Amino acid sequence: MKALLLKDFYMMSKYCRGYLLFVIVFLLSGFMAGNAFFYTYPCFLISLMPVSLYSYDEREGFCAYCMTLPFSRKQYISAKYLLSIICIVSVLALDVILYLFKLRMSAVPFMPEHLQLLTVMTAVSFIIPAISMPLIFKLGPEKGRIAYLVMIGIACAVSTIAAGDSYTGSIPHIGMTASIVASVLLYAVSWLLSVKIYEKKEL
Repeated sequence: MKALLLKDFYMMSKYCRGYLLFVIVFLLSGFMAGNAFFYTYPCFLISLMPVSLYSYDEREGFCAYCMTLPFSRKQYISAKYLLSIICIVSVLALDVILYLFKLRMSAVPFMPEHLQLLTVMTAVSFIIPAISMPLIFKLGPEKGRIAYLVMIGIACAVSTIAAGDSYTGSIPHIGMTASIVASVLLYAVSWLLSVKIYEKKEL
């Protein structure tokens, strides 16, 4: 498992530099402009990094080659989901630090709507890959690209809504907690579903 994760990190550093630069630019833009869209979009974008890496694996024939190594299909899929979690948590942590620092610089107190925004960022960061990755593993990187684009569209729509200057109402704390728990549970179910799909997939 560790070897598969290291392989993906090496691939990220070689093939996904522009992708990562795009995320950094959005984070810095959010810090400079204070627009919530620029804070939230990188979280959604980075969560789909394993999808891009899977496309490279398919194109280079690594998926079939991996089965000749002492790795199971379950381990291969689990490595992709673990990578997504690492990417999500890393960008979320950086995002929250920049967001809170921006509030402090602006002398704006932390308010309920700020917590709502952070909740949206966390929940959707798990929901987007949870829905898209089983489709990618089922349909393949080419046919699944449509699902990928749909997820990006959803991410943009949610980001735009979250970036609104006003909120129509406050979300109870229990509702925010429930949304995060539900998104994590959906991610876990997606993980299991992807394992089942990939175990039956013909490579």
